[in-house]
Amino acid sequence: MSRRQDVIRVGDKVKIITPKIFIRCGYPMTTENACNAIDAMHGDSLQEFLKSIGFGVGFRKVPVHYSPGERMASRVYRKIRDALAFEYLHLKGFGGSERRIYTQYVKEYKNQLVTICRKFVKKTGTYYPPCGPSLPNYDDYDPGGLSGEKTHIILEFMEWPNIMNADYRDQLRPLIEKQHVKKIHSPHVYKEKGK
Repeated sequence: MSRRQDVIRVGDKVKIITPKIFIRCGYPMTTENACNAIDAMHGDSLQEFLKSIGFGVGFRKVPVHYSPGERMASRVYRKIRDALAFEYLHLKGFGGSERRIYTQYVKEYKNQLVTICRKFVKKTGTYYPPCGPSLPNYDDYDPGGLSGEKTHIILEFMEWPNIMNADYRDQLRPLIEKQHVKKIHSPHVYKEKGK
């Protein structure tokens, strides 16, 4: 295991220097954006279509206390909308070719000491499509990927009651990029060789 002092491991305590909470990593347009666009552009016509084939009532957001038929109509609506949203995302190229990290500044986390409970890696860069012959066994085949690729270490930390923000209570273990924290204490103690 690495003995480098700057490596942050699970169980380490860190101080949040810049409270930019990780929201997601990806392309500009999300599935939620696409679903909202489909609802806005085709929601009414999709409802009319479903009514014409035997599904009644409004479908968009059906509470639990509705009848099983109404809940099923809502589920059918969502499945068709989600399929259309998937194709809409592809049609729009996911809003662009740049894959990046999206964050939100939460001032309550500034200078707080937290414990790391998980870490993982995300990649950012500009997408380029595959090119060359369709079979990957040719020498000039390029499978595509990210140009200008960068690796980001994302840390999940335990939420403490003294910094609990009402807007983030549903996200009990917020995420933050490694560059926004400073390591304070590590429970991992290593003996030097020969001692």
